Amino acid sequence: MSLADPTVDLPRTRSERVRARRVGLPRRESSRRRHPEPGRKSRPRRLWELAWPLEVGARLRLPALPAMRTGARLLSLGLVVATVWTLGSAFRSADFQVAEAEVGETQLFDADRVRSIAGVDGMMVFLVDAREVETRLMQQPEIQQAEVSVRWPNRVAIDIVERQPMVEWNDGGRVWWLSDDGIAFLQHGEREGLVRVETKQPVLDIQPDPLAPAIEPEILWAAAALKLQVPEAEVLRFDAEHGLGFEDPLGWTVYFGHSGDMVLKVKLYRTIAQGLQAKGVEAEWVSVEDPATPYYRVKRD
Repeated sequence: MSLADPTVDLPRTRSERVRARRVGLPRRESSRRRHPEPGRKSRPRRLWELAWPLEVGARLRLPALPAMRTGARLLSLGLVVATVWTLGSAFRSADFQVAEAEVGETQLFDADRVRSIAGVDGMMVFLVDAREVETRLMQQPEIQQAEVSVRWPNRVAIDIVERQPMVEWNDGGRVWWLSDDGIAFLQHGEREGLVRVETKQPVLDIQPDPLAPAIEPEILWAAAALKLQVPEAEVLRFDAEHGLGFEDPLGWTVYFGHSGDMVLKVKLYRTIAQGLQAKGVEAEWVSVEDPATPYYRVKRD
């Protein structure tokens, strides 16, 4: 009986296998078969064979490098690198830099003042927020509307609509221009055709918010209507209590109130003035603030 005889019992326990190895008996392979883990496919290992010269008579096997697969991650990385490079090139290029904003026709502001407020000169065109620039421009009381257009590759166009002054108001020594909605802003040079109003003490309500009305608009409209009826009055007077008026060459001040029908009030005043002049009355002031109850005060010596 030989060891190759299938009838020979091979060692089964661990101690028998150890003794068998010592005496040279063949090993018995485990009956368990190793199965690959589920979800993983075993790949054959690639080997490269290098042939040596004939006189050496041998071959050398080297492991092959793993194959590179261009998947979605590699494509995404390429896109990110390209985007970063493009943005970097754009930021360094002067082709997308706004040299000077284009400003439309203006009257109160010059183009340089508008550009200074807008603050877009020297910026990259794709960083210009048109809405933000419009809001910043319209914070100026002189600007009623603003439209900002961003044009490729490096142009910014600005068009504004300015508030037009209606009344030149000397408020106790400080001159303001007032638009028809009651908003006050500083005087810009000289302009003909404005209604001029003066007060002895400041009466305008100048607030921190430059867009808040400084006076009721109806007072401004009343001043304009009164000026049309008394063109001989170069400057109108305003009193917080008695309203609008003017210094009559006859020697007294006449008041017409804060609002109302100025055509009717002026006609009434002219009738009263003729009567006072006919009687030789020297009045200190005359009031037609309420057309139903006009009155006057006699000048005291």
